[in-house]
Order: sequence, then C-alpha cells, then structure tokens
Amino acid sequence: MKNNFMELRQMTYIPVLRLKEKLHEGELEWDEEFSRDKKFYTVEDLLDVVQMSETELQKALERMPVITLNGYVRMLSAEFHDRLLTMLVDCLDDDEEPGIILESVGLECLKEALKKHLPDKNIPVEAVHWLVETYCDVVKENGTETYHINEKAICRAKISQLLRAAVKFEYNIFEKTLQQILPLGVEFKDEYLEGLAFVDDELTSGRTIRYLNVEDLPEEPIKRLELLFSLRQRWEESAIQQYLSDLCPTKRHLNELLVNCCRQVTTVNGEKLLVGLKEMLL
Repeated sequence: MKNNFMELRQMTYIPVLRLKEKLHEGELEWDEEFSRDKKFYTVEDLLDVVQMSETELQKALERMPVITLNGYVRMLSAEFHDRLLTMLVDCLDDDEEPGIILESVGLECLKEALKKHLPDKNIPVEAVHWLVETYCDVVKENGTETYHINEKAICRAKISQLLRAAVKFEYNIFEKTLQQILPLGVEFKDEYLEGLAFVDDELTSGRTIRYLNVEDLPEEPIKRLELLFSLRQRWEESAIQQYLSDLCPTKRHLNELLVNCCRQVTTVNGEKLLVGLKEMLL
C-alpha cells in the first residue's frame, strides 16, 4: 500500500488575528465613555500576548487604524474611522475651507475645521495626525512639507464604506453612488478594488459587487480557499491572487500554495483554472 502525504510549509506571513482581537477589546469609540470592561494595551503588553517580534508588531500596527493615546495602543472603531474620513471629504469639497484641498491639506486647518464642525467633540490630535498620514502623501518642496491627498487610499476607503452598507450592489449602481461620495476631482479606477471587493457576473442579476476585504478573510490557507471556492467554482490564478496576497507575498509562495492545495484543469484554449480543493483536504 502506498501512502501519499502532503506537506504544507509555513507561509512567510505574520498572523494578526490575535492582535486584532486584543485591540478590539479597547477600541476608541466615537462616543467614548469610561468602562471598566475595556482592556487597554501598551506596546509592551501586546508583545507579551501576541507571537511577534517588536519589528513585526510595529509593521502590523502600521497597517491598522491605530493611534497611541496616553501610552496605550488604541484601535479606532469603524464608526470613528468612518466619521473622520467623512469629515475630511466634506472639508475637501467645502469652498469655505481653502486650506484643505486635494493638492494641499493643511494639518492645522484640518484641526480647526474639525473643531468648527464638531464643537462638542474632542477629537484626539493623534487621530487627526493618523488621518492625514493615512490618506495623504508627504511632498517636500523648498524645505517645507505639503500633504497631498492620495487618490487610491481615499478612494479605497470610500469604496469600503459603501460596500459595507449592503450585502451587494449592481455594479452600475455602485459606480454611480461611489462617484457621488468621492471628493470632487477624485476618480474611481477598477484597480482600486483589488483585494477589497468581489465582482461577479451573474446570469440572473448581471454584474454585481460585494465587500470582500483580504484583511477580513480567514488566516488559515485552507479555510480561506474554501471560502473563495464557495463564492466562485472556477478561478483564474490572476483573479484569486488578490485574495491571497498577505499569505503569499511572492509568486513562488502563491504557486506553492495553489499546487499543494487546489485541483486544476486546462481548458481547450490552454488556460489553467483552479476548480476546488484537493480531495485529501476536504
């Protein structure tokens, strides 16, 4: 009797699920009230409860909506994040805020605008700095720094806001609605959907789009592939790659995962398709 064994080698990615779970325990809410049930963590505390080096932790935190407040690492709640983003977009489209435009976002102007529009809200200055650093590029000219709106970053954030509001959209309605909520002068590009949404052509309802953020998918490769094959029975490698980018940082890692885990067929045109998990993994 011949036994076949499959070895799944460890991927070169850093699992962040436990880190997110810990940070969610002490989220910074928009209407924050003191609660003894909330648990706050310093960087040192987090290093004690997550399996990461300090460098890995810092890199993971840089990709999350977090600030350091009173010595603690605080994740902004989805509402806090969305409200800050909405205020930034409103200011960009407000003729009465000449210091906040696509080509130049004045940090002090933004702070003053937030105070003016939200007089009863004490927004931490750290959150304002995070907002600008996340959605702007720093341009240095003649010894001065200017913040320019990053079109891709702000467009992807507004796409996320819109898609999270419904199970799915007809694609043409999505495009029209998105253009209405983007700042004037910011244009949507299909490439901004990568790793953020799932676009499908359905026989009954036509082209649709739904929220599918790679950051929210299961960290276990097999579970992630199961989810993806539940959405679509046949995948081209180029289409599925965007949902595996964190697990497979290189082409070699991607090929290794797909060869080890997926059944493949070749069409009459010579195109390779992924058609499901290998039976031994089911």
